[in-house]
Amino acid sequence: MSDFYARARADALIGPVLGAAVGDWETHLDRVTAFWITLLGGVEPGGPGLWRGDLGAAHTGLGLRRAHLERWLELFGEAAQAHLTPAAAEGLTARARRMGERLRPAARRS
Repeated sequence: MSDFYARARADALIGPVLGAAVGDWETHLDRVTAFWITLLGGVEPGGPGLWRGDLGAAHTGLGLRRAHLERWLELFGEAAQAHLTPAAAEGLTARARRMGERLRPAARRS
């Protein structure tokens, strides 16, 4: 997650959205990590490992467009490929794509 967010924060398209939305990066990374651990059915070492929240509500009001979602998926896939085996990276990015489909209606078309 740290590599993905480093890529995303430096990205010309989604970096400004993240910069405006996230004030505390350490807390954000902890929450996102807990989200993915929960989504994948794992338990976070040393922590509860359970994310509770509303994915849609967490992204409402950010002004996301489909281009943001597509770029997010691209960067997420790059980070996954850099750190995981090909099979694990594909599994994780497939989950991310499915999750993106749930968020897509909230993202404006342009």
